[in-house]
Amino acid sequence: MLNLQNLYEEHYQDLVNGKVMVNHQTVTPDDLRIHIFQFPLIIEDEPGFVLLTDGMSEKPLDPGDGSALSTELLWYVRQPTDVHFHYMRYLAKFPHLNDTCFLPGHTFQNGNPPEPIFSGSHLTTFMFLEPPFQFELDLAQKLSIENPFKLLWIFPITDNEMAYKQEYKTAALIDRLEQLGVFEPVLDETR
Repeated sequence: MLNLQNLYEEHYQDLVNGKVMVNHQTVTPDDLRIHIFQFPLIIEDEPGFVLLTDGMSEKPLDPGDGSALSTELLWYVRQPTDVHFHYMRYLAKFPHLNDTCFLPGHTFQNGNPPEPIFSGSHLTTFMFLEPPFQFELDLAQKLSIENPFKLLWIFPITDNEMAYKQEYKTAALIDRLEQLGVFEPVLDETR
């Protein structure tokens, strides 16, 4: 079994802008403990944090082709809150509890009908993407020791963006978000 804490700390040691914090989960009824590491970083010249889960990859899942895939989630935020930790744990546990697997381009709506993820926001759906920085892609490669490993970047989208994605696919949505100037690594909860 991988020791993600040591691998994460080793990988981020040159970029960390302060002390590494861990948001531990010690009690869980489903026997899947999800810990969340928060690394303070400078992201595009502004202070922020990268949040990374640890626990999903303990139980690799079948992505639909009979293989085993280990995944963990990452999320870039300005300041971590309990809301971020709640959703990261919920999203990290969902595939295991429902015998499914998140892959790049997959989406997960916040309720049915979808509700805002953050108070006062239009963001209602979590989209999972490859990390935007080569640095995280390199980390995923390092973690592909026992099974193929993917880090999935959480990028929330609106109902309209979800409809656009369904009609035109993920790549077209990303192009559209880039044109609008809202495809940024760090979460903007106010969109």
